[in-house]
Amino acid sequence: MSVRTSVGFAVVGLALSTPAAGTSLTISLGVRETAQAVIDGGGTPDPLDVGSDGGTAGGIEWIDLDGQTLELNGQLQGLTWDLEAGVTQTTAFAGSTANGLLEGPYGTIEHIRILNSDGETLPIRLGYWNVNFTPPNGPALDVFFEPFDDGDQVLFREPGFSGSTETNLLPGSTSSVQRPVPGELKQYVSEFQFVDNDPTRWVRHTTFNTDMLGNPEIGFNGRVTLTLQGVAVPEPGFLTGALLAGALGLLRRR
Repeated sequence: MSVRTSVGFAVVGLALSTPAAGTSLTISLGVRETAQAVIDGGGTPDPLDVGSDGGTAGGIEWIDLDGQTLELNGQLQGLTWDLEAGVTQTTAFAGSTANGLLEGPYGTIEHIRILNSDGETLPIRLGYWNVNFTPPNGPALDVFFEPFDDGDQVLFREPGFSGSTETNLLPGSTSSVQRPVPGELKQYVSEFQFVDNDPTRWVRHTTFNTDMLGNPEIGFNGRVTLTLQGVAVPEPGFLTGALLAGALGLLRRR
């Protein structure tokens, strides 16, 4: 499936019951500096290939590290990051070329950093509704999940996939396309639970080589907007049951 984009990003977290009051997560954007656009069939950089697989080479920078908050209150919230090559200050995360300055002109959305800033120990459910990147000129990336099949893994791996943060989570995290509420649009639902209340624990929710829309290319010349709705789910058995159901659904599809 070919999906094209403009700078914006949507993630939503939903709970099936009353969320814990007053808790939040801290969200950052991780981008990989790949230096040039995807090479098209003609052998030349093609800046129109927004959303194509931009590869996994290059340093990873954090944009506005731990500068934005997602309240776990069930309400839609919009987070934005402005990208401008040579201007945007960053925090180096990984790779020898990561140096605290956004360098381009092209790169990928590598991950969303989710910091457990309030020490939440309940299971957390995030439902991504829409992801989009919008440059001032040219094509945008606008991803909705309604066209995908239930159980598909799109854009993001499961939260526990990255070896850099897997020990921060209990085993069994999942991400898949679902329709949690009959009659509403499909979402990309991610479920995970931190191992304890340590506020330094975080999730690298990575796009690394995901089968669909993995390593999505963007230009470093626009705005990434993330619209989220987050909730902690009080029932201790919720995550286990939901993960088991998701795993069975994926097995049936294979």
